[in-house]
Amino acid sequence: MCAIKEKLHKLYIHVGYFLRCGKVEDMTLSEAKKILDDFYPRRFPRFQQKVNYNPEYDLMIIVPVYNTEDFLDECIQSLIKQNTKYSYKIVLVDDGSTDRSKAILDSYSKNTKVKIVHKENSGIAGARNTALRNICARYIMFVDSDDLLEDNAVELLMDAALAKNADVVEGTHIEFTEIKPVTTGLQKEEVSGYPWGKVISAEKMINLCFPEGYMYEDTIISTLLIPSCKIVCTIPNMIYYYRKSNTSITAMLEKKKESIDTVYMTYYCFNEALNRGYKMYLEDFLHQVRLNWLRTQGLPSKIQKAIFVWEIEMLSKLFDSSKLNQEGAIWSLEKVLRKHSFCAYEWLMNNWQVWDA
Repeated sequence: MCAIKEKLHKLYIHVGYFLRCGKVEDMTLSEAKKILDDFYPRRFPRFQQKVNYNPEYDLMIIVPVYNTEDFLDECIQSLIKQNTKYSYKIVLVDDGSTDRSKAILDSYSKNTKVKIVHKENSGIAGARNTALRNICARYIMFVDSDDLLEDNAVELLMDAALAKNADVVEGTHIEFTEIKPVTTGLQKEEVSGYPWGKVISAEKMINLCFPEGYMYEDTIISTLLIPSCKIVCTIPNMIYYYRKSNTSITAMLEKKKESIDTVYMTYYCFNEALNRGYKMYLEDFLHQVRLNWLRTQGLPSKIQKAIFVWEIEMLSKLFDSSKLNQEGAIWSLEKVLRKHSFCAYEWLMNNWQVWDA
């Protein structure tokens, strides 16, 4: 009986989608951009900065720090105590912390593995970029200041990077709270869009920096870093412990206007990729559209419609003749964008999990 109910519900969802496909959104692109600009105006971001490249070490570990006094010492200890034959430098960038983080950092000032930089607050992108202006190693690794590295993380990642002459190597990670793991580490086939949990060839970061003043600045990893690489691989080993927190920046953006940065980053990053001559994939763009919805669904309906119209323009500009050769929710998403049907788009997004069940 339950199986029959599930099939009927799925049929109801599909019929609802097709009935809505004929309703076309009449908001123009100029109207959409004005709505978004009035709601949260943004300036064109910078994706490149002047860099001094002097590779004295095998690995440079960059840690942006802002008010993480409760977890900072444990993080630093996990970096200092790496069991590895490779040389590495830990660059800790204090982004204007107002708690005890500054004092904790200064307590490591005499450690030869550590370099400490204090700066005025400008956000995580600015902190990372400060370190990236003086690259001192062949490879780079990003670590968040409340996270941890496995004891042999550097050894495993660098072994794989050098053996395969790879531009990027990523291991598995575990999400955890103070009580217990949230998810267990699983082997991945594809490299993620997170900055952390991987080593990156320093040469790939010489002409790339994080867009400052934006949320979701790590969009550059999947749209600009990975497409610039020739050899990208994963290893099955546990590398990174990611602390799951309800007070993270991303978690706190729900229903706030800053969440719209995900759409601006999509637009600017994909256009930058186009200007750099990188190959872009329609499926990646559509998954980003889905992610944008998840991040902005708490915003007013007028804003969601404006985002939808702008993403139609992005799709037409970047993938005018491309089409997905597959079925399912992601294919249906392309269809509603091509048809300019916000009504069907909204229905699809709200019933995404049912669609492919």
